[in-house]
Amino acid sequence: MRLLKVHVHAYRCLEDVVINFEPDIKPQVFPIGGENGSGKSTLLQLIFALLHCSRHPERRDFLNHAIKHTKKPYEKWALTRICIAKIELLHQKQRVEFEFFLKPLSTSPEVEIGKMMETITAKRRRYREIKTGLQKVRRSSAVIDLEDVRNGNKNPLEVLTFLFQSEADRQSYEKIIQESEHLKSDLESLENELSQRLEAFKPLFLNVVNLPAEDKNYDYGLFCQGSCDDSLAKKVLDYASEHVFLAGQPTQPYLFLEDDTIQELFKSEGNYERSLGEVRHFLPNFYNYSPFSVLKILEALQDARDKDFQEVNKTGTYGNAYNSLVKELKTLLGEEKEISATPKMDAITVRCKTSGNTYLELGPEDLSHGELKRASLYSWIRHREINNAIVLIDEIENGLHPDWQYEIVRELASWGTNNQYLLATHSFYLCEALTPRHVKELEPRLADPVAKKKEHGIDP
Repeated sequence: MRLLKVHVHAYRCLEDVVINFEPDIKPQVFPIGGENGSGKSTLLQLIFALLHCSRHPERRDFLNHAIKHTKKPYEKWALTRICIAKIELLHQKQRVEFEFFLKPLSTSPEVEIGKMMETITAKRRRYREIKTGLQKVRRSSAVIDLEDVRNGNKNPLEVLTFLFQSEADRQSYEKIIQESEHLKSDLESLENELSQRLEAFKPLFLNVVNLPAEDKNYDYGLFCQGSCDDSLAKKVLDYASEHVFLAGQPTQPYLFLEDDTIQELFKSEGNYERSLGEVRHFLPNFYNYSPFSVLKILEALQDARDKDFQEVNKTGTYGNAYNSLVKELKTLLGEEKEISATPKMDAITVRCKTSGNTYLELGPEDLSHGELKRASLYSWIRHREINNAIVLIDEIENGLHPDWQYEIVRELASWGTNNQYLLATHSFYLCEALTPRHVKELEPRLADPVAKKKEHGIDP
């Protein structure tokens, strides 16, 4: 899978931005540079939202949020067709261009589909609230995980009697479980019916977006038009949705989130990172490389151990995946430090070579910001087995020594098989590791004071 071209017509600060990604140059690592505010992060997020969310009903709310954040003047949109972006992909030697556009819902079938989508959106939002906001019910130190109950690992009727302080609490909890099950059933039925209706739609009807225009709000349909027959277009878009990944920092506002969630980042009492954790449950290809997060490293080690156990069952011989990963992480950190897991596989341990074959036991906190970030990013790509994919990474250079910024290009190319990387970056060293053809630049449209004067009709 390759991204060949992106043409953003109108999205936030991006106006008529065209970038080509040549498929013939190697490595397939493309730094995207530009001044602060030029739209590098915005571009990566838009590509991710359009490709990752378009064909999955449970992700369409996030696509809706992204479109609502266009921040464009809607006054002239009431009776027009607005192109958001065009994305050209290469899949199995076939080039397919997708145009994502908005147009008002005016015909009877579109309005009917729109109302059905709004109903599904409301039910899905309530289901998500139950699944994420009410995951745990507490009585003193006792905790029940709703997911365990929902999956049948725990029977609520057996445990609730002694975990709740009152009969009313128990009944409330039972109602929540029942509501969740009813919502799940309703959603499955509605989405099956919607899918059947959408199959007949040309172009693809993706979602309903409510936007203000003049003195009232209008319902727009978000559509996707492929440059090939419908069957191939759906096949390519389905494949792209599972093979596009976005990695960024947890301090970055993500435009596919609701406004209230984004505002948590700017409030002292907000818990933005927790909200991001909940979002990742619904957007599996979204990853935040927190500077001191070791979760991805631990997950990769656990995954390697599981593969070794599977090898025992198949061949009778314990596999080498775990030892191989430990060795790779050691090489990544310069041979002096070694990362492994505790015997219970519930935490990572760090050892530093002192002299000869002696090692000093360290904790994860003794690794530098850059070391943890590099190891976590590598572990994420390995653990997810990210191959033949489009990987979008925002500000990968933060926390990395200039030498590592230079080396990261070579490392990315070796971490996955046949991947394409788009890197939003300010790093001169990273760009220097590649040819001028690799480096793409976003120019701020209003940075030039002469251009500003002309825009306002002033003779410079």
